[in-house]
Amino acid sequence: MIKVPEEYRFFKKGHSLSTTKKVGNNGTFVIPHYRITGYRFIVFVTETADWEHVVVQVVGKKKKNGRPTRYLTHEEMEWIKRLFWLGMDTVLQYFPAEGDETYQSTCEYMVHLWRPVKEDLIIKPEKSKKDE
Repeated sequence: MIKVPEEYRFFKKGHSLSTTKKVGNNGTFVIPHYRITGYRFIVFVTETADWEHVVVQVVGKKKKNGRPTRYLTHEEMEWIKRLFWLGMDTVLQYFPAEGDETYQSTCEYMVHLWRPVKEDLIIKPEKSKKDE
């Protein structure tokens, strides 16, 4: 089950990305990097009846306009996963088929993490008889 760190919710009166608790877990969160001074995570959360979806990017102090300069490391993705989900929750990052226009990242260096709400994820395929 997704949980959001309310203390990092982005709220700036009149800003298009600003949200409050009234929208539930949905919203924008600006989170200081846990280790690198001057870096922060920009996180967009969407919760529907079917999916929990976290989009995250890391932004450093070296790039102009606050734009991300790199993808998250595996360690950073694990840290974000633990911040937004329980340890027992399985979360995935997947790559859709080419040309799938229902899944498009609008910004370079964004990582999408997903968790289905109504179904359990299959962690690994069961062995078939022909695998034995």
